Amino acid sequence: MRSPRFSVQSIYGGYGGCGVTGFLPMEFPEISRSKAFAKARVQLLSAGLPFARIEGVDLREVEAADGEVLQSLISEHGVLCFPQQNLTPEQELNVNRAFGYHDTAEETVGGPSQKYFGFASSVDSGVPVHAVPGCPLVQVQGNGTFKDHCGIEEVTLQVAVGFLTEGFHSDGLHDQADFDSDTLPVLTSMYCHQACTDGTGETNFLCSRAPLRKLSSEQLAFLRGCRLHYQSRDVLKQGRPVMEGGLRRLRRPGQEEVTTPVSRELLLASAEAGPVHPIIRRHADTGDEALCISCGNVAFMVSPKGVEGPAACYDLIESFFADQEMYAHRWHPGDFVIWDNRLCLHAGPRAVHGDRLMHRVRLRGSARCNADCAEVWKQVRQERAEGLW
Repeated sequence: MRSPRFSVQSIYGGYGGCGVTGFLPMEFPEISRSKAFAKARVQLLSAGLPFARIEGVDLREVEAADGEVLQSLISEHGVLCFPQQNLTPEQELNVNRAFGYHDTAEETVGGPSQKYFGFASSVDSGVPVHAVPGCPLVQVQGNGTFKDHCGIEEVTLQVAVGFLTEGFHSDGLHDQADFDSDTLPVLTSMYCHQACTDGTGETNFLCSRAPLRKLSSEQLAFLRGCRLHYQSRDVLKQGRPVMEGGLRRLRRPGQEEVTTPVSRELLLASAEAGPVHPIIRRHADTGDEALCISCGNVAFMVSPKGVEGPAACYDLIESFFADQEMYAHRWHPGDFVIWDNRLCLHAGPRAVHGDRLMHRVRLRGSARCNADCAEVWKQVRQERAEGLW
């Protein structure tokens, strides 16, 4: 078994110019009309991945008119790192909003709609949710006890989701609330207020487009007909999965090893109630296809050949990423990193030593952004209504 490997050059190490390439040409015509991006400079964070660091941009100046630039950049690179930012929680939301991926007609007066900005409740995750007072759509995450932070008198945070306890995923796939509301997060952003001084507490990324470029047309056609069923809410409540290499679930508390045949009871629990999504997504704007997986929570896969249990699913997932390097982002205060969940997978840290304080925002996309999933969602609900499971 081969797990994705670290690329030494890809680890973000400081402010002194960490890109592994020279600055890339900004070939977007919208740049000339953008005040915020007039001096932008782009570097790849890793020679083997599209993820990018963007210097010379003050995100406080980003406006809705910059949506074309932002969409062009994130469609090209998947993950964008803006170092040395100084943002309020409201400005974090504004940056997400500026991409234009939500339905602006459904925004509430005086602020963004809860439908498009927010995160799943702790019902699915089992993790207490802490938010910024007066700006509840900005989640506070980290490790340690913090006082007088953005209106919070005191809060104790603990990292519960990581490389070995959740693995690589695209946000929202295993959240029942997102599935029930037909909305998947398109964007996720994280903003660093305090980072571990020893380099731990990193966030890891895999490109989910790259594996598909190695496949034959027959293999792609097969995968387009596959969907992944995720473990139901009742199963998730049993505890965090134990992961290997960030890609394979070994077990979950109270369950047998994944290598054993899946029990009919567990299969039916997820077949009747768990979230279901296609294994390949197609980007609404670029047409790019990418893998769509939440590695720690796979129950089984329905393919043109029938039902595949979790062990076979994990063999397949590992084969996708066997030769891909992994980018590990070492955080520094002021880093604002935003990614498109349709174009990459991410995983939490392997370890956290010391205090770590982050903000997190998820932008749930409009119906257009999630149209590629709609047919699978409709089919699954029809099957369940007819009692086929």
